[in-house]
Amino acid sequence: MSTESEPTEQSYDRGELEILATRIRDGVEVKDRRYRLRQYERCFIGAEACAWMVEHDVASDVQQAEILGNLLQQQGFFHHVLREHDFKNEHLYYRFVQDEDHGKVEESEEGHPATWHSLVAGEFFGGKLDSLVPTIPDYSQELEKMESVDTWGVSPMDPANARLLDNVRPKAWIDPTPKDRYDMLVIGAGAGGLVTAAASAGVGAKVALIEEHLLGGDCLNFGCVPSKALLSAAKVAKTVREAVAYGVSIQGVPDEELGGRVKVDFAKVMLRLRDMRAHISKHDAAERFADEMGIDVFLGRAVFSGSNSVEVNGKTL
Repeated sequence: MSTESEPTEQSYDRGELEILATRIRDGVEVKDRRYRLRQYERCFIGAEACAWMVEHDVASDVQQAEILGNLLQQQGFFHHVLREHDFKNEHLYYRFVQDEDHGKVEESEEGHPATWHSLVAGEFFGGKLDSLVPTIPDYSQELEKMESVDTWGVSPMDPANARLLDNVRPKAWIDPTPKDRYDMLVIGAGAGGLVTAAASAGVGAKVALIEEHLLGGDCLNFGCVPSKALLSAAKVAKTVREAVAYGVSIQGVPDEELGGRVKVDFAKVMLRLRDMRAHISKHDAAERFADEMGIDVFLGRAVFSGSNSVEVNGKTL
């Protein structure tokens, strides 16, 4: 990374900026600091970061360090603790996004995240269940009767649905501590809510995202994605049945019998649907919106407690 010319967004790709942000975070002192009787957690000082960049030949002088710092801030790697200032070579407090509390998955006593995948693998309930994976199509209904397990309407609890829930309804999610004030409270993490939250955070707003059920809403979980998976399977079946009209034959199958011999295994169609939905769900994951976008994610029901406030899980936002 050259320091001969003024840094611009075109001077660096995302990977280079991420490496630089990591170097700065490792080089400066990140700690809790006080200012005017208020405590600011896990933050660093802008002037110290500028000095570090000059000392380590990242920038030729503090002016260039300021420009580079603002570029990192615009790309969302850190921000002013109150989101009131651009990056400056001054005694101002800034915080890396990864050092913020935006919600997280609680770790088990063994130090591993308590996940739906581990539930499917039979690691819970004292080892009483070797597996919660149902057979298809005649799967057991035992899981649905277990009062201790809330699967949020997702069934059957197979590996694909476990991956889905680990993304859109983590089993042991811990809500963050609410900020003093938000620029945007998004109630409902469906398609509209997710776009609103991401766009607002992208321009520097302090955002809270609240979801009572599953992140991704109807589109991911019940509507767009599942329905298109079913439609695509139907289209393939129809195409094969009409293949002869296109001059396509299957060796060993008489043309006049081809259409009638095409069978659909609906259990396998649904298995593919669940696998596709689980794969796509990473884009709507609670941890992605918390860790990558700096959005406070709350999993619970929002109730208005005032003209400018809501309550979720006993916390006022």
